[in-house]
Amino acid sequence: KPLGEEMEFFRRYNEILFSKLEKKMLDLETLNRKLRTMEERTRLSFENVTDVIFTLDMDLKIISMSPSVEKVLGYKAQDFVGRNVSDLGSILTGQSLDQAINHISGILKGEDMPPLIYEFIAKDQTIKIGEVSGSPIVRDGNITGIVAVARDITDSRRAQEALRDSEMRVQAISNSLPNGMIYQIIARDDGTRQLTYLSDSVRKMYGISPEEGMADPSLIYGRVHEDDIASLMKAEEEALKTLSTFRMEVRVREPSGGIRWSEFSSSPTLMKDGSTCWNGIELVITERKRVEEDLRRREEQFSLIINSFPGRIARIDRDFRYQFINNQFENFHGMKSDQVLGHTVAEIFGEDIFQRLRPVMQKALDGEMVSADTRFVTPKGKTIYGLNNYIPDRGPDGTIRGIFGVIFDITKIKEAEKALKNSEENFRNSMDQSILGVRIVSDEGETLYANKALLDLFGFDSVEELKNTPASKCYTKESLAENKIRREQRKQHGSGPLNYVISIVTKDGKFRHLDVFRKEIMWDGVKCFQVLYNDITDRRRVEEALRERDIRFNKLSLNVPGMIFQFMRRPDGTYCVPFSSNSIKDLFGCSPEDVREDFSPIAKMVLPEDVDKVKDSIELSAKQMTTWQCEYRVQLPGQPVRWLFGQSTPEKLPDGSIVWHGFDTDITERKKEQVELQQTLDRLSKAMNTTVHLLAGAVEARDPYTAGHQTRSADLARAIAAEMEMPREKIEGIGMAGSIHDIGKLSVPAEILTKSSKLTRVEFALVKEHAVKGYEMLKDVESPWPLAEMVYQHHERM
Repeated sequence: KPLGEEMEFFRRYNEILFSKLEKKMLDLETLNRKLRTMEERTRLSFENVTDVIFTLDMDLKIISMSPSVEKVLGYKAQDFVGRNVSDLGSILTGQSLDQAINHISGILKGEDMPPLIYEFIAKDQTIKIGEVSGSPIVRDGNITGIVAVARDITDSRRAQEALRDSEMRVQAISNSLPNGMIYQIIARDDGTRQLTYLSDSVRKMYGISPEEGMADPSLIYGRVHEDDIASLMKAEEEALKTLSTFRMEVRVREPSGGIRWSEFSSSPTLMKDGSTCWNGIELVITERKRVEEDLRRREEQFSLIINSFPGRIARIDRDFRYQFINNQFENFHGMKSDQVLGHTVAEIFGEDIFQRLRPVMQKALDGEMVSADTRFVTPKGKTIYGLNNYIPDRGPDGTIRGIFGVIFDITKIKEAEKALKNSEENFRNSMDQSILGVRIVSDEGETLYANKALLDLFGFDSVEELKNTPASKCYTKESLAENKIRREQRKQHGSGPLNYVISIVTKDGKFRHLDVFRKEIMWDGVKCFQVLYNDITDRRRVEEALRERDIRFNKLSLNVPGMIFQFMRRPDGTYCVPFSSNSIKDLFGCSPEDVREDFSPIAKMVLPEDVDKVKDSIELSAKQMTTWQCEYRVQLPGQPVRWLFGQSTPEKLPDGSIVWHGFDTDITERKKEQVELQQTLDRLSKAMNTTVHLLAGAVEARDPYTAGHQTRSADLARAIAAEMEMPREKIEGIGMAGSIHDIGKLSVPAEILTKSSKLTRVEFALVKEHAVKGYEMLKDVESPWPLAEMVYQHHERM
């Protein structure tokens, strides 16, 4: 029984033991499967890993090498197994081989060695950069070898070098920017911004270091002007939606407190984490904005001046097509710019006018500045005259791209010239009929007749006194010599000059200058000469004073179209010319730059006697804000005096300055014509007045009983007209008619007018006819007043 129990015990014990053994065997089999799996995985990893894994024994012999070495260096793994590290001179540069031996020795000694960079020589002789790290193999506490991993970092190293070179170039460029900064910003979805790069120029532009700016973006964004920050952020948001480059011009407060203009230009890149990377540049454009504003202002000024210029201005290309016209051109011709621009001259004005203008315009296209008078008749039959000036339009390279045409309407000037010509003709007719200062001389020079006006010129009381006074007492020394020369010419050639000027000494010792006209006539059936004398003493004084100037004026070119300008009066009362055309050189001898800040170069050219007039007219225009107009004289060094006419319109600026937009043009020739016209009109007026007085004297001489009656009537009539506030011309005409209203009495026999007894009915009837006779005597006489009608009606009963 004890044995059976014991056997039962052993049986059960064996079952337990075999059960545990079976379990152990199963666990061991499971571990073996896992181990084989791990070995397979390790083998696969070892064979397929991109890094090169190798082991060394204590003798520095290579025990194993992963197959990935073939992908990196081109050698197979078995080319290395069994070889000593010192034999690897063919795949390591000399420096890397020495480094490898020292590296391995340190690991074998148990030192903690960091990864090192090696240069490997591939089979194709290219250099590969590898990062190698190693660890000792420890068994039973002893180092038995080394396991090492080599990673190919050739591409990353080259990328790093390229990136470093790029960063250095960017840094060099950003540091070389005189007024610019390069930056990089990361904008996150939550709206925050982080500056990840700032070029060193941030120190100059914002007064902070790159590190300070990257740590606190508000140091940059906070400097943007409060009125511009919203626009900047909106522009960024719009660019972000389309991932497009944005450009924005904003104002930025400088460290000094001033305001500058900056242009931000940046391109967004969407990052993997959803943020946006902005690579951009900030450029200071303050000067550019100033230039742009100055250019805009100048363009506005130029446009205003051009469109207020009194002449028509057009630009025509080489094909004779209009490229530009000003407002005066549109208004004058009644055409809008879209009706003219792009069309040829022939299309606008007709082939006939074009062919007449083409030779002149062609000269301008060949490089000349030319001028020509034009005449054409409008569809309504009105004749219009123009002064056409054509100036070459040269490009920056000097080539002629077209021409500028500046056309002035000279119709009124032509009409004035025609009127002057007619006046002169009328004057000659009046001189033939009854002229002031008339003398009839024989062929031998004997005075046969002299009218009262001539006697008055010399101061004599009678013709006999004139005849008996020697010529030496009547003429100046110079005129006497000239008179002798004329007499000799008449004796030798039968004739002499028909028009000349003499200087006489009057009876009371005064000097007079007379303009003499000599004409052959028949007097009592004998050939004689009518000599007409015109007192030009005052004119001569003026002519002598202006002769030198007139000579210089005649040399001036009539083709100068004038100068357009912008003139400024500053708040402190000083003057400058912010803008002027290049014609300023011709008018004032200076350049536009010379007067841009200082008016004195122009003021120096104005004649001293005209300086106050010019300044006073400017100040009056400034005070009343009315159009400035002034005629004044200038003289450039070494050049003659010229008359200029200036006209401009004032504009008051917010700072208190006043700017005039206008033009200056040379009116020298016009002034000369005005003087000549006035002189002619003065001569005509004097001749008329003298004739009237002569006739009045003749009437009173025939009727002593009414002597002084006409003069008193004329004075009374003028006084009444003046009291009625009639125009001066009418008052003068009334006085003229009053002085000769009894001129018809010249037809009444003198014995009737001087009869002391009562007139018979027939005699009285003859006297009453003097109004009709006076009308008949004056009806064909040209006069600005209806003298004949006034004489005819002077006895009318109301």
